[in-house]
Amino acid sequence: MRIRTLATVTAAVAAAAIGFAPAASADTSTTYPWTLSYQTASASGTGVSSTTIDSAGYRVAQLVVTGTLTNTGSGCYEAVVDNYLGGFGHDLIVVGGVCGPGTKAINYTVNPEFQANISLCTAASLTSTPCATWGPTRVSFY
Repeated sequence: MRIRTLATVTAAVAAAAIGFAPAASADTSTTYPWTLSYQTASASGTGVSSTTIDSAGYRVAQLVVTGTLTNTGSGCYEAVVDNYLGGFGHDLIVVGGVCGPGTKAINYTVNPEFQANISLCTAASLTSTPCATWGPTRVSFY
């Protein structure tokens, strides 16, 4: 019985040490306003990083990026989110695209264990491989 108790206590301590134990902190939220422009396109909005504690006491985190992409010219432009995990590239996600004059809503949700950046780029069309040329700046959410 003593060995089983010791094993249970050891497992509980190990789980807490590596983050499997319920979280004790309160809900948090951080808002990152962002704006980008590239040639005849511009985009702006907010990124909201939030952490909540679920009913079991575990941390649930997400990043929600919202805004608008506007083009005043004739070309095609895309807003692209690139996610990174520990400095290593993970995904390129097109979150909005517009060809010719117009506006497109941006709404994207990602697990914020990733670092996320948003950029503008030109595209040959909205069905081609994203980003023929990248804009000179990006905005980071982390």
